[in-house]
Amino acid sequence: MKKFIYTSIFFLSVFIIISSFLFDSKSPAKTPTISWNPTKINETLSPGELKSVNVSFVSSQDLNNVDVVIVPELQPYVEVSPDSFTHVNTGAQYSINLMINAPAAAVSEILDGIIVGSLQIKNTTKNRRTYARPIPIILNFWKSFTNQEGEYSILVPPDWQVRTSTAEADFTILIPPGRLPNPEREYFADLVIDSIQNPANLSFIEFYESPDRPNLFQDAQNYTFLQLNGFEAVLFEGVLGLVPRTIVSVMIEGHVVEIVDINENHQLDGIFENIVSSFIAL
Repeated sequence: MKKFIYTSIFFLSVFIIISSFLFDSKSPAKTPTISWNPTKINETLSPGELKSVNVSFVSSQDLNNVDVVIVPELQPYVEVSPDSFTHVNTGAQYSINLMINAPAAAVSEILDGIIVGSLQIKNTTKNRRTYARPIPIILNFWKSFTNQEGEYSILVPPDWQVRTSTAEADFTILIPPGRLPNPEREYFADLVIDSIQNPANLSFIEFYESPDRPNLFQDAQNYTFLQLNGFEAVLFEGVLGLVPRTIVSVMIEGHVVEIVDINENHQLDGIFENIVSSFIAL
């Protein structure tokens, strides 16, 4: 009886070991994942501009012999360095430099001035497996606009209209394709850039507390002080009025420049953000 019990235990143990081996052998290997910093690249360039952008990635597993690949749509405009790694260690951070160029001849052929693609990590074997996830890249090739008084320059989508004001007031309106100013419907533009004289170089708080100015600090739901390309600025969100507005005010010598998203139509598509970030005081 004892012999039977021992024999049964032996065969049961063998069965468990074999079953465990078979189960493990059939289990799919865990898929490596790639984490990027930043998680997205969104760059705005003017025709002829060259820009350097650094990104880094971390792999969840060790990788051998991988290539850094730009999708074909972006290859005329983006070069990567390095473009391969012999070995990638789990959890280690690896840096990649992107050289982005906006050749004037090519940019003029892009109707809306936007190219979308990705940067990928692939193995070098025959199946050229792409490890998740690629980093999305958005390139905005926009035209440069300098205001008539030479106070500032910005970048604007190439298919947008840019109209400057008369001598009585120094402002610029930006209008997307397919739209025209229509005073009867109270439509003048999607975005307005207004340059307001500030000869005493008052601070933002002093400027907006002046009796001849709307007090944006009171009218906005939120406001944030920030630096914009080396100049003091304030972001006003949810400014009250006939329609909601988001306004970025920039302090330059003798002026306050307001960049206004009327009706807040361009808070999610990146247009307002890209125009603001391209602002340069001259």
